[in-house]
Amino acid sequence: MTPFLTITSEEKLAREIARIANLSLKLGYGMEDDNRLLTKEEAYIQISHSASLFKAILKFVGR
Repeated sequence: MTPFLTITSEEKLAREIARIANLSLKLGYGMEDDNRLLTKEEAYIQISHSASLFKAILKFVGR
């Protein structure tokens, strides 16, 4: 499970977006190297990253 993110500035938001993007790229390249599709567990992890980021963004903008 992805730990809860806390966004305190636009700079931190940019870093978190880049971090998640890099994790996704690493996964994608690994899948390509292994010539395989995304597993169910990997899909849930990706969803968890996105949901955690979205929740942190909503909190940061005050919603």
